[in-house]
Amino acid sequence: MEIKIFNFFSVLMFIILLKAENSKGLGVFKSIKSAISGNEPLKEVIFHKKFESNIDHVSVFKDVTLNNHNFYNPMDTALRKKKCEKLGLKFQKSTKEYPKNIQKILTKPRNILDTTTVDPYNVGNVTYELLSQLLCNTDQYHETIRDVIHKNSLQSKPLRDLFDGDQDKLNKYLETRRINENNRIGTDVELFIAAYALDVCIYVYRDGPIAMNKWTLYHKNWPNLENLDMKNEKCLYIAEPFLGCAYYAVEDVA
Repeated sequence: MEIKIFNFFSVLMFIILLKAENSKGLGVFKSIKSAISGNEPLKEVIFHKKFESNIDHVSVFKDVTLNNHNFYNPMDTALRKKKCEKLGLKFQKSTKEYPKNIQKILTKPRNILDTTTVDPYNVGNVTYELLSQLLCNTDQYHETIRDVIHKNSLQSKPLRDLFDGDQDKLNKYLETRRINENNRIGTDVELFIAAYALDVCIYVYRDGPIAMNKWTLYHKNWPNLENLDMKNEKCLYIAEPFLGCAYYAVEDVA
């Protein structure tokens, strides 16, 4: 009798374990299938509504979550060349071509271009070098890009509005950050200005526990971004995995 009971429970446990393993396997299969088919859930997109404080190169903002649809639709080569030449710079020819009208749903970055990051011992110009690389196919114009952003920061009404009209707070920020100086890391505020100064739409994906794995949109129509139709908007896409210490060009999304 005891042997029969033991055998019964042994079979029962085997069935339970088998079902659990099958369920686990199915879950893994679904996960793999999702990754292959590109069914990565779309990521939250925010924009900075108001500047609140600054510590070193990390700024704190009041953010707003966007409910409109956002897309991965990078600027094509012809448009990058046009933007570069509008700044009075020479677009560098390259074998790399950026196609037109990709229009993928904005999910998590899948491929990033490592060559657009800078020397880890000289991270100060990383933002400006990347913007120069993205627009002109070379990072050699980073000083010009930084100067354009700096000059716009001194007369930008949207920037004053981002600081809630507090000119003293803005002046203090600009003095602390000293955008016009070499080896000064460009972060959120500089990207905010870049959208106006360079006439570009910029999405930045920030990874990690603080950034909560979401995109931030920088756009010249700020703060009226909640009803924008972004489907045909061509933008620059950047990944920032280490809070201002490294920036990479996003080459594709999941």
